[in-house]
Parts: sequence; structure tokens; C-alpha cells
Amino acid sequence: NKKTSDLVAGGSINLDGDQGVLNEGSIDAGKAVGVYANENGIVNTGDVVADNGLLQMWAASGDITSTGTLNSVKNSLNVSAVDGNVDIAEALAKEMAAAGSQTGDVVLGTIKGQTVVLSSQAANGKISADKVEVSDYLVLEGNSFDKTHKQGADDKVEIVRDGSLDKYLN
Repeated sequence: NKKTSDLVAGGSINLDGDQGVLNEGSIDAGKAVGVYANENGIVNTGDVVADNGLLQMWAASGDITSTGTLNSVKNSLNVSAVDGNVDIAEALAKEMAAAGSQTGDVVLGTIKGQTVVLSSQAANGKISADKVEVSDYLVLEGNSFDKTHKQGADDKVEIVRDGSLDKYLN
């Protein structure tokens, strides 16, 4: 496992762990952030910021779990697990925010972007979120979409559209 604490760079930061990645600190990059794992997935407990580039997390095998905020300030964010689940507390992007799994579930607290893409290609895969904030396009691909943290029978996923497309709808 590749284990990190606080990382700061004016350029890009890439973490590549053949046997998994454990990030227990913050990552703050002036450009892009890439976190890649071949086995055992990715565990992130700190905030990750890509100021002016793509923020990407990818795992070939194993879950991707993040309890910190993932933020692509001026660009896009992509979190994808080939063989595993995706569980993210908060994912924010100026452009596209995407989270997906080929074989597992996608669980989110909040996801926000100009375009939001949520995908589970598993036959019984589930997508759940507490809050989805989108200004242009929302793409859902999966068999089930529900609220992550239910508090009652009437509890629904909050989907917020910021109204920037209203000028085209009149």
C-alpha cells in the first residue's frame, strides 16, 4: 500500500499504488490530481483539491472510499472503480463530476457539477446520493437510484438545478 500525509504542489500530483493507496492527509495541487490503484482500492480521509486540472481516482480492483471533500475547482472530476464500489462523501467540480463502477454500487453524500454522471454497470448495482447539484446535464446509468441516508419513508434525493438553462426553456 502507498500511504501519504499532506501533499502540496504548484503543479500536478500523481499517486500510483500497485497494492492500493491510503491517503490520510490533504492533497492540494495547482493543476491536476491523479490517484491510481491496481489492487486493494483507494481509501481517502483528507480533502483533495485540483485547482486547475482534472481530479481523477481510478481502481482496477477494490473499493474507492473518500470521507474527505474531492474538489476540482476549475475543471472536472472522475472517480471510477472497475471491480469494486465507490463511496464518496462529497465530490465537487466546476465542469463534469462523474462517479461510476463496472461491478459495484455508487454511494454519494453530495455531488456537484455543471454536468453530473453517475453510473453502475452491475446487474444489481445501486446508485444512491443525498444531494445532486447540476447546472446543465444529469446522466444516470443503472438499475436503481435512491437516497443514501434515509430518515423516513418520504425521504427523497435532493436534485438541485441552478437555473442557468432557464433562458433556453422559455
